[in-house]
Amino acid sequence: MTSKLRAEYRQDIDGMRAIAVLGVMIFHLGPGFLPGGFTGVDIFFVLSGFLITRNIYTQLIAKEFSFGEFYHRRIARIFPPLALLLVFVQLSSYFVFPYEDIASIGAASTASALALANMKFMFQGDYFQILPDTQPLLHIWSLSMEEQFYFFLPVMLWFLFKIGGSTRAVYRLFLVLFVSSLIFCIYLTSANRTYAFYFMPSRAWEFLAGSIVAIIVSNNSFVPDEKLAHSFRFWGLIGMGASLLLIRESSGFPGYIASIPVVSSCLVILAGSQYSNSALYRGLASNWMTYVGRRSYSMYLWHWPIYCIIDYKYFYWTVAARAIVKIVFAIALAFAAYAILELPLRNYINKFVSKFKTIVSFLVISALIACFGFYMHQTNYFDATIASLRQGGITINPQLPRPVVVLYGDSIGSTYGKALRELAIRERFRLHIASIAGSKPLSSSTQFKESLALFEKVDPDVIVVAIAWTNFREDPEKVADFICDLAGHARHVLVLGQPPLLPGGSTRADFQQGGMKGFAELKNWVDCRKMFEEKFENLSCANVRYVDIAQFLETPNGEIRFMDEGGRQMYQDYLHLSGFGSQYIWDEISDILFSMFPRSGETVKVD
Repeated sequence: MTSKLRAEYRQDIDGMRAIAVLGVMIFHLGPGFLPGGFTGVDIFFVLSGFLITRNIYTQLIAKEFSFGEFYHRRIARIFPPLALLLVFVQLSSYFVFPYEDIASIGAASTASALALANMKFMFQGDYFQILPDTQPLLHIWSLSMEEQFYFFLPVMLWFLFKIGGSTRAVYRLFLVLFVSSLIFCIYLTSANRTYAFYFMPSRAWEFLAGSIVAIIVSNNSFVPDEKLAHSFRFWGLIGMGASLLLIRESSGFPGYIASIPVVSSCLVILAGSQYSNSALYRGLASNWMTYVGRRSYSMYLWHWPIYCIIDYKYFYWTVAARAIVKIVFAIALAFAAYAILELPLRNYINKFVSKFKTIVSFLVISALIACFGFYMHQTNYFDATIASLRQGGITINPQLPRPVVVLYGDSIGSTYGKALRELAIRERFRLHIASIAGSKPLSSSTQFKESLALFEKVDPDVIVVAIAWTNFREDPEKVADFICDLAGHARHVLVLGQPPLLPGGSTRADFQQGGMKGFAELKNWVDCRKMFEEKFENLSCANVRYVDIAQFLETPNGEIRFMDEGGRQMYQDYLHLSGFGSQYIWDEISDILFSMFPRSGETVKVD
């Protein structure tokens, strides 16, 4: 059977892989380069469905199928390059990204190692809206979806053959699943496009389209004559090209729009390779296209992390300069990875490593990568939950009796969690993190009510409170009352002002499109911050100290400092500081905190 499968190798399919991966790579340079390039993934889905189904189906017909052999070869093909990529991204993130992004990358690497990246990003947000340059594993969502298909398909086909199912039964099942998934996709796209994009049941029809074509081709159920084959290939390539050029993320994608690249890919596959004299076939199966197609997996894996690192580190370069550097480095690294790692390891594992050792190694290495990703997430971003508040919040140095500091707030507070944790470990005080991103943590909130028990239990020396105060600009008196409520539960309250808000057109994403420029906070937001500053400095409760952190983030002429002296970005987005920015603030204000309680080794004085 192996020799038969090798004889069925089709150069035009490698040519389709080349079109798909180049489309994705060009799209990722920026949507303006190739607006529909993301549909290259849909081409990959069809090809995966076709190739894997043909492989399994022909082996089942010949009674040669083995689950062990199937997964042995899948692991040899997919896992070594993926494992290297995940480790590279995990380690390099510590040298490139701030804390909160390292945490997110850790979570993504765990999900990727477990073939669940699509689910992770499904709950994170819209593929086309996620800030891309801090998500170097965003592209693994599609690979996770393929891996899920590889778990589902063999079992389904094996079971059908086990119970004596005929080819007609396979057709019927695939058609039912195909139609059901397509209908679900169209519905879910209108209801929740993000879920439709990432959810396997709503994208399964694309794989199943390739599977149906595989059954047709394997059984010679439909063999086009030369004229029809040329027509299929012509219109298929036209459809693929139109998808890459014309489809937009705003077109209701995936939905029924995704059927254009899917049907087009099926037509090219159905055209077959027996009529190889046409110019279109010769172009698709040319040496250059098959060369790129065979390396498409490595190109897909490596291009996006390289793009992210360059976009993040050198966001102030021109679009053209970054595009050139990204292409050169991504292709060079991908080709090197293919030659040095992907091909040699695949051949070695297939020839010399037993199925048992391969599968066990896969499970162990996946678990190690997933565990390290979990560690990255847990040690770089500290955001409490209502449930965790009932357990004392996120506690650092629980063995220390005093001093005790509580960090309280919303997402602004959570951005300080890592920096304050490092300070607590270094200076030996107990820290309870009770900030919750997305909350509105004033006195009437569930967060505050749950925190009261925490305050009573730990008797804090200092409550550090950091909140997006501008969210409460309509009711500053309520904010003042809240601060006084906090003051009744601690010896001291340290209120941190809100970072200056970046004006429109001044985020890193904006600079990537238009270059770096100076900017200042808009006057209405300055006035809002000043209003709260005056309110905090005139509170009736004497144990409250306010620190205006804007003084550390603005130049003498009023411009916001987007980068520090070392070129590190101070802001994560228009509202939140980056990990670098948060660390910078605590380097500046730590002495204020220490003035409120004795340093390590000193006697605690109770007011």
